[in-house]
Amino acid sequence: MELDKLHLTKRMNASLEKKGIADVESLLRFFPLRYYDFTHLTGILPKDKVSCVAGYIKSMKKSDSKSFAFFAQVELDDGSMCTVTWFHMPYLYERVYAMKGSRVLICGKFNYSFFHKMPETANPVRFTSDIESGMKVVPVYPSIKGIKACHVPGLVMNAMRSYAFVDYHSPEFKGRYGLMGLYESFRAMHSPDSMGQQAEAEQRFLFDDMLYFALTEKQLSDNHVSVSPFITKKTGLCQAIRKKLPFQLSEDQGDVLERILSEMGDGKRVNGLIQGDVGCGKSIVCFLLAAALAENGYQSAIMTPNRILAEQHYANLMELFSGTGISVAYYAGDMQAKERKKILAGLADGSIHVIVGTTSLIAPKVVYKDLALAVVDEEHKFGVMQRGNLADKGQAGVHTLVMSATPIPRTLAQTVYNKNMELYSIKSMPPGRKRILSCVTDSTPGVLSFLRKELQAGHQAYIVCAMIGKDEKPVFSVEEAEEMYGPFICSLGYSYAAITGKTPQEEMGTAMDCFRKNEIQVIIATSVIEVGVNVPNATALVIHNAERFGMAALHQMRGRVGRGSAQSYCVFFSEDTGNERLKAVSKTTDGCEIALKDLQMRSAGDLLRGTRQSGRNKYLEMILANQDRYKDVQDAVEWLGENRTGILETMQDSFYKKIE
Repeated sequence: MELDKLHLTKRMNASLEKKGIADVESLLRFFPLRYYDFTHLTGILPKDKVSCVAGYIKSMKKSDSKSFAFFAQVELDDGSMCTVTWFHMPYLYERVYAMKGSRVLICGKFNYSFFHKMPETANPVRFTSDIESGMKVVPVYPSIKGIKACHVPGLVMNAMRSYAFVDYHSPEFKGRYGLMGLYESFRAMHSPDSMGQQAEAEQRFLFDDMLYFALTEKQLSDNHVSVSPFITKKTGLCQAIRKKLPFQLSEDQGDVLERILSEMGDGKRVNGLIQGDVGCGKSIVCFLLAAALAENGYQSAIMTPNRILAEQHYANLMELFSGTGISVAYYAGDMQAKERKKILAGLADGSIHVIVGTTSLIAPKVVYKDLALAVVDEEHKFGVMQRGNLADKGQAGVHTLVMSATPIPRTLAQTVYNKNMELYSIKSMPPGRKRILSCVTDSTPGVLSFLRKELQAGHQAYIVCAMIGKDEKPVFSVEEAEEMYGPFICSLGYSYAAITGKTPQEEMGTAMDCFRKNEIQVIIATSVIEVGVNVPNATALVIHNAERFGMAALHQMRGRVGRGSAQSYCVFFSEDTGNERLKAVSKTTDGCEIALKDLQMRSAGDLLRGTRQSGRNKYLEMILANQDRYKDVQDAVEWLGENRTGILETMQDSFYKKIE
């Protein structure tokens, strides 16, 4: 359903679309970040918690300062006193003054005021004399630039009234698995009567999200072809390239390579997940497999989540296959028409053996002559349908490999993924790699001294920020990092470049190429460098406002260093030096341990909101965190029987095509 049906202003429409909300279905899936439970009085809680108290206004006073502040002193129900302060809200004074002598509800965080000598809350979340209507659960939504926070609940409820809800589950199905109705679930997520009701709604969406994944995997499994016409009768060129590598494959890398080559040689169709931690060397295994298939006259396609990774793979493949006769190309949808036409022709006639790109590789115009291997890198960045779409570009029997740094035990992998998907694990790291040393700090002088030491040792560094512009307070931005670090870096005789998601592709590519060649010593960036960047000489990584990143993202970014033989370091810069997540990530480089700790510290709501806003392997995270409930989901897939396809199509037609 189009947003136009809600009769919004053009400005609101534009703001929603920039947030990724392009229709009513995605607006309904725009769930609150958290909730304030004001359904009962709490008394004054510790300062890091929101309190809900009631009392009578005894006196009011305006401030003489330029802050336009005014104060109300309130006698609480227990006889104690507190102060409520409003800053820069003079328009509220008369409204609050009219409540003098009345019993009021106050909801906010309290600190002890040494000036007033009593607890104080400033600009409370809720202050009203209508206590009965005020004592309810209040949703807090993610910010939408251009739309006031107070208007977002109204927009969502307008969508609720406008949308024709049709539950894709029968009453019998909902009763069997204890699920709330669809309309009731959306209402309870956006306007719950209690936190218990909201939790019940979360469980409905959690079940549905896992069911969508399971149904899709079942469909892929049902369509599975176990044999392949793409047989690797010759592997001599592949083995020759392997021998000329400037390093030795680890034992696990060698085992995975030989195992897959053997299966391909026997005429079996390979359909597998190559799993391994950040930096373990999954990509080189796939490159060597592509060489084997090229030697036998077939094509391979490698799809990545971003251009930086695609361009890096292309550069590495060009170097790896130099002088071998294997033709490699890089494809992007925004290339010049002449170049794009040439590449499309090469894929169609088979003269291009290996193609690298982003989702442009599954565009309708891209036609392959003999696609034999479809590789999806950083699988957790793609939807479950996208990785299937690449293999669909070839005839029956295309070998499919997906690579993921999301750790998952073998037994669970065979449960989560369809039973025809094989798991190939690379547990060991390449020889010569040292454990990355990590720490949490809030010391700017310490970070500058550390960077000076690494740069003067001939090494390179990354500085990562959570935001781009200065106006995005209170987060330290790329612009501010340039102002702080730029003069410092230049004073040492080194150079730097800044890249973000808004940097033109050509400019970004040039900067990264110069960084690889050590013509630039420092890259200041947002998380665009999270995956795929491989510069062995980079030994230092500083992540500002590290507390704003997820644990998996921090671990993934940390993998940008430690790719050479020199000792590497990662600094999590944060004012919250006691942050439990940062402590956990800094203590270990074991991706499995980090993933499990991450899931233990997150709620079902966090995972649901991840499905709407995050590119991580959202379904896998849900399943790992809810393994018992996933057994019910698997039971549901079997119970649905022949109705599976209809349910999946209905889900895709309503909400689930929106969250891939």
